[in-house]
Amino acid sequence: MVHCNLGVTFQGNLHVAGVYAGSNCIELKGPEVMEELIVLRRLIDLCFLFSKKSFPVFLELAGFSQVDVLIEEPKAGILKPAHTILRDECTKSFLVLIRGTHSMKDTLTAVTGAVVPFHHSVLDEGGISKLVLGYAHCGMVAAARWIARGITPCLLQAITQCPEYQIK
Repeated sequence: MVHCNLGVTFQGNLHVAGVYAGSNCIELKGPEVMEELIVLRRLIDLCFLFSKKSFPVFLELAGFSQVDVLIEEPKAGILKPAHTILRDECTKSFLVLIRGTHSMKDTLTAVTGAVVPFHHSVLDEGGISKLVLGYAHCGMVAAARWIARGITPCLLQAITQCPEYQIK
């Protein structure tokens, strides 16, 4: 791999950025792009901390306190991943964090990998506005439905109390 003085990386005669980004990409510029990238990086960092640290250590390192926790489910069960909902005043958001494979119970969720049909209804004030049909990983469908049943009432109440907040 050769590093040119322009900061462009080449491998042999092949421009690496073209391989990863494609030929029809545009350069993203401006403060809005940087702000969004900073927010996305913070969300990635939160997911990493949530998956690698105990819950109290996660809160401390992430800059949250117990007051910011709407739901705390730090222990996984079979087809029931650990998750939490946090109130993030910095971004005016409710953050839903779901931990990935971390324990033997998470592994059992992951190995139930048969493909199953699923449906998802998108509701608005007038009823069902959209129906999504598809196929997905059996364990993930079960886990997603379990999480949705548990967090939906909490999120609805939170959005009612703080309508200016987003769910992320």
